[in-house]
Parts: sequence; C-alpha cells; structure tokens
Amino acid sequence: AAAAAAAAAAAENSDDDEDDDMPLRARKTAKPLPPPPPAGAAGAAADAPRRRGRPPLSANRNPPAAKQSEPAPAAPITEAKTWQGAALVVHNNLMRLPHAEIFNSPVDLEGYPDYGAVVAQPMDFGTVRTMLAAERYVQPQDYINDVNLVFSNSLAYNTGRNPEMIPLTLGMREKFNAMIAPVVQNPLPSAIPFAGRERIDDELHRALMLLHQALLEFPAAEIFSEPLTVETAGAVYFDFIAHPMDLQTVLDNLANGHYETLQAYVDDTMLVFENAQAFNDPNSEIHNNALVLRLKFEADIFYLTGLTCRTRQLKDILTPSALFSDDEVKASNIAAFQPDKALKLHGRLMQQTSADAVQHHPNRVAACRAVMHPMTFDAIRRRLLAGHYSTLDQYIDDIRLVLANDRLLQPDLEWTPQSPGSRLALWFTLEINREGSRRKR
Repeated sequence: AAAAAAAAAAAENSDDDEDDDMPLRARKTAKPLPPPPPAGAAGAAADAPRRRGRPPLSANRNPPAAKQSEPAPAAPITEAKTWQGAALVVHNNLMRLPHAEIFNSPVDLEGYPDYGAVVAQPMDFGTVRTMLAAERYVQPQDYINDVNLVFSNSLAYNTGRNPEMIPLTLGMREKFNAMIAPVVQNPLPSAIPFAGRERIDDELHRALMLLHQALLEFPAAEIFSEPLTVETAGAVYFDFIAHPMDLQTVLDNLANGHYETLQAYVDDTMLVFENAQAFNDPNSEIHNNALVLRLKFEADIFYLTGLTCRTRQLKDILTPSALFSDDEVKASNIAAFQPDKALKLHGRLMQQTSADAVQHHPNRVAACRAVMHPMTFDAIRRRLLAGHYSTLDQYIDDIRLVLANDRLLQPDLEWTPQSPGSRLALWFTLEINREGSRRKR
C-alpha cells in the first residue's frame, strides 16, 4: 500500500509539471528530502550553514518560491509527435534531477548585484521550459543552445567565487547531453509546419493566403487595408514615405504569384506597418495599431514558418528629403533626455494600480506564444538604473512595447476603456505630454 501511495504521489507531481498554465515555482508540492551533496569539499561547502545577511555559498540564482518535488521517474519520449514534445519530456526530467533547483529559477539580481556585469544574457531552466512549451524553438540546436547557456553562465559567474558550483554544473551538463541525445539522433517533425521553407510552393501559398486574410479581418487593420491616395493621406505623405504599401495590395500580389520567396512577402507586409509608424505621431491610434499588428504578424509568421522578421531603418522607409542627419537627430534626442526625471516618472508609473496586471500575465506559455519581443516595467527600471537609454525615445519605445504586448493578449487585439492597459496608456501619454510642456516653458 505504501508503494502504491508513493507511485500515485509521483504520478500526481508529474501531471502537475505538464500544466503549462501554472507557473512552475507556484505549484504546491511536498517538501522534498535534501539532495545528496557532491563528493569532497564541494559537498561540504554546499552543506555549509547560511550566514544571515549574505548570499549562500553555492547560490547562483533566486531561491524558488515553492519547494521542488523529489525527482520523478523518467518519462518516456516515444509518444511525442514532434521534437519539441520529446524535448519537453527531457526538460521536465532534467528539472527534477538532484540539484536542478539551483538552475530552475532566474538569478536574483538584487541579491547578486554583480551578476549582470559578468553574465550578459541570463537564462534558467524555467524560462527554457516556457519557451519550449510555447514552441519558440525552431530547431533542436536552438533549445540545446539555451540550456547550455545556463551552464556557461554558471561557470562564468562561479569561477573564482563559488568553486563548489563548478563540478556540479559540469555534472549537470553531462547528464543533459546524455538525456537529449535520443532527440537529436532520432529527429521528429517540427511543431512549426513550414520550418526552413524559403520559397513559396503551393502548400505554403495556401497557408499564407489564410494568414493574410485573417490579418485583414482584425478591426485594427481596417485603416491599412486600402491603398492611400493624395485625397486620403495628403500630398505630404508621399513626400515622406518612399514606398507606400497596404495590406490589400500585398494580398493581391500574393494571390497573383508575385512573391517567389517567403522573405519578399514578409518584407512587403512589414512595410505597411513600418510606414505607418514612421509617418504618424507615436501617440496616435494609427501608430499604436500599426505596432500591435506588426507584432502579431511577426508571431503568426514565426509559428507558421520559423522566420524571424527583420525591420528596416528609417533611411530605408523615408524619402531622402524627409531624413534629418543622424547627428542632428541624436543631438536633439540626447538633449531632451534627463535620466533622473525618467526614473521618477517610471517610479510613478509602476505605482499605478494597473501596472502589475499589464506586465504579468498568469498564463506564461500563452504570453510567450503571443509576445515575440518580451519587455516588462521591471526590466525598463533596471535599464534606467544601468544607463541603458541615451534618448527619451528609446525609453518611450520600451514602454509602448510593454503596452502593445499586453494588447496582443486581448481578444481581437482590442482594449476596452476600462482595461488596465488602456488606462495605463492614457496615463503615460498625459504624463509624457506634461513633461514635454514643462521643458518647452
């Protein structure tokens, strides 16, 4: 009976790990037995008591919010239909290994303030699992690279600081290489149906037609669905925009076989949104609709083909007569940016009641699938403190990205006046305009 109860408990823990809608660290699990320490001095250091007010000797990450369950028996990968599904089974088993809890959560950057100076791109098993469950990896090597990034970050930071972490990290990497080998050696189809396809054949053509027609059906796309004329846009539009484009023209070109390659179709569709963003005021509804639709299109194309959309520079969008010199633009933007005031403004923004709801969504996998360019107010604050921004436009663009990402997760990409994102966007626009008027006075 005791053995049956233990097996049932292990099965329940395994089922919990497959629930992608619930954050891994928030699940309630039984308190595990302490994992066996590494042999030798490293094990003694790992078991050393923690001193109040200083980080643990072997820590290189933020302690998980919930205790990890004991490692469950390895799950089979034979039933997986895609390589992403097989890799997800491997990754769940990786996160259950002894000592894996060290790597399962992001590093606490406040507890380890020097971590960012050593590690340029933080990564952890929990983030990789969300990306894998959301099918954000096109090829197996993309997934493997991110897992290896966790190990290389640990080696880079702990060398000379926490020597007991080195053999532990190397041992975990060796186990991962053995676990992932069957997935690499016996490749399954990708969950991304046209991954690696460059030329538009009949099958891809039908899929792109459906994708583009669905894009046109969104209410926010209406203004981009017809060619602009001097009567509808004004002569000044054609003085500024070098290559006008609209969604209906792209659809006609696609239907008539004008595009031979996927990249040519993607470039023309992206041009519709890039033109709108370049010409219209950043606070306008047209500009914001263009940003949201562009981000949605990038996600749709990625999950159909695995292609990452490229964006043009202003010099490739505007006519030569509409371009200022780079020195003029840079000097103007730098003069208008005051980091201390931006930090105070950002502090007020983060105190708004709707700010937390905008940047944190309960379904991590769904958010990962919809959002190709993640950004949070917390990350923006860290960037401000680190002196990442040299112009006010850079800071505002990141704020708009947070708001656009929030809108991507709403039905039909629409905000209601009462939605947290809508209220926060209005508040931020008013504050930016108020700061601008103060500078003018």
